[in-house]
Amino acid sequence: MRMDVHDLSWTSRRSIVLLSIVAFHGLLFWVAATGLGRRKALESVAPPIEIVFLKEEIRDDKPLPPPPIKRPSVEVPPPVVDIRLPADTPQAPISSGIAPAAVVRVAPTLDRRNSPTTDDFYPPDLQASR
Repeated sequence: MRMDVHDLSWTSRRSIVLLSIVAFHGLLFWVAATGLGRRKALESVAPPIEIVFLKEEIRDDKPLPPPPIKRPSVEVPPPVVDIRLPADTPQAPISSGIAPAAVVRVAPTLDRRNSPTTDDFYPPDLQASR
């Protein structure tokens, strides 16, 4: 097998390119850190801003009064009401001829055979003595 011998000129060229790239990145870092890149870029894009103060005019004018409101006149004709009442005739009361049934009232009763005793509902100390 044959072994290649290192070419020193190629190695030195490679190292010069590497050092130039490192130097270029160092320069970019320094420009970004000091703000030179931003300041120069902004000045080249837009000119510096100039501030001009304007004198304020003082007016003593009062506001104008509101314009007069023209209200249109509205004419409403009187309503036409024609109510014709029949002649006064006595009317008989309305009835069906059947008298209402009489209401029968019955007192309620207690079915003691089917009703439960009160002993089931109250505790022994509250039960009435008989």
